[in-house]
Amino acid sequence: MKVNKKILLIGVLLGIITIFFLNRYIQSLRVDPEEVAATSYSDVVTAITAIPEHIRITEEMVQISSIPAEGVHPDAVTDLELVVGAITRTEIISGEQILSGRIVNEESEAGLSYWLPENMRAISIPLSTISGVSNFIQKGDRVDILVTYETNLEETEPPAEGERVGSTTFTQFQNMEVLELGSRKAPTAEESYEQPGSITLLATPEEAEMLAWVTLNGSIHMTLRNPVDNQINELEHYGIDNFETFRVR
Repeated sequence: MKVNKKILLIGVLLGIITIFFLNRYIQSLRVDPEEVAATSYSDVVTAITAIPEHIRITEEMVQISSIPAEGVHPDAVTDLELVVGAITRTEIISGEQILSGRIVNEESEAGLSYWLPENMRAISIPLSTISGVSNFIQKGDRVDILVTYETNLEETEPPAEGERVGSTTFTQFQNMEVLELGSRKAPTAEESYEQPGSITLLATPEEAEMLAWVTLNGSIHMTLRNPVDNQINELEHYGIDNFETFRVR
């Protein structure tokens, strides 16, 4: 059977055109070494694995990655030391650049909860000018807390009518760290000062329970410590039963 010369010619031309464009495409895929050398790269911290929110980041979770400069996020962290030990605010996916706003570290502005040591608590108790050492207590100071309880001299029985009721003072907490004074307020342009009505202390869970009970059942006074004084004193109590010994205390 004779092949139509026209059809054969068209087929040859189409084949040549196809080869030409295929060759152009292959050429376009080749990377020019000069262009590669001209590309700028930057080192950023990226996640090796997915990191859940509110997790302390360890060395095994992150790495330094070199990526094209145009792909670096403006808030990307470039120093590994600023990431290891930080706490995540939100979940970070595997391979994602670590952004400064997604973690809390020493350079971050974050709520009080992020700065509490693990297994410790923040608790606030009422404060007055007298109980608060006339406003001399500042954030970061350490204080002892003296608690005075009203006590019946006949401890095993309710006080009879007209019976004297005394009080006993215990140094119930020693060397407690002051986290904050007063309540949190929005910042203002003008500086102002007012008597703080509360003090926030760093406490163990057990101490927090005791402090909550103390505020409901006792009268509190605080004493301010020297910053280098960490001594825990062995004190019992002071009240009417040992009142006569006050001269030798």
